[in-house]
Amino acid sequence: VGQSPEQRHVFHWHSCLEITCIRSGRGNYFVNGKIYPVSPGDVMLFNSVEPHAWEVVGNQKMGMLVTVFSETLVSENGGLFGSEYLRPFLERGPGFENRLPGSHPTVVRIYRLMQSIADEWHGRHAGYRLMIQSLLLQALALLTRYYRNAGGPAGQPDRRGGDMQRIERPLEYIRENYHEDVTLARAAGEACMSPTYFSAFFKKTTGVNFVDYLCRYRVFAAYRMIRCTDKSIVTIAAECGFRNM
Repeated sequence: VGQSPEQRHVFHWHSCLEITCIRSGRGNYFVNGKIYPVSPGDVMLFNSVEPHAWEVVGNQKMGMLVTVFSETLVSENGGLFGSEYLRPFLERGPGFENRLPGSHPTVVRIYRLMQSIADEWHGRHAGYRLMIQSLLLQALALLTRYYRNAGGPAGQPDRRGGDMQRIERPLEYIRENYHEDVTLARAAGEACMSPTYFSAFFKKTTGVNFVDYLCRYRVFAAYRMIRCTDKSIVTIAAECGFRNM
């Protein structure tokens, strides 16, 4: 995946686990209220209930190798130790960091394994699925070793899955109506919460407040329209929900 310097993604989450390797360029990742500067060789880790976003820093595109996979792929193929492979994704101690620095020897090995997975996927030679499973289990075992040596992620299970489900309808409301007058009260109603409680709940769950999330979503939508249409900036702004132009 290559992202241009002007592009900044809105916060998103998905039902799969994600390992992202930074191939080129520099940027910032936003997750759990933290900002992680990233550069080539770094690895980012996200579970299925962590909203995250990124931006490119500088004039160079940021190249990323993004690998997503389901928990069942590991739990059903990891034998007796299936749950152990998933600990870096499911348990988060107080010192947990989503970014693994590319300068660490174990991270270098993980990075190479993820590249090998991509090579197998694109080559699709005989037995490539078995090779991908084997390489992924090796990478997950190294992730577990890395975090144990670093003092994490031993801790309590990440229990935000239910929280993300509760704001799924408000997020859908934003996606479908960002070009209109989106209100906090309406979004709170979608979640069956009071506006005050919803505002705090949204910030705790996503790491960003409701107004900032809406603004970023509109900016991203405007960016796509600028690249794909000949409409004027004023027209695009209006169609993306920016009324004060």
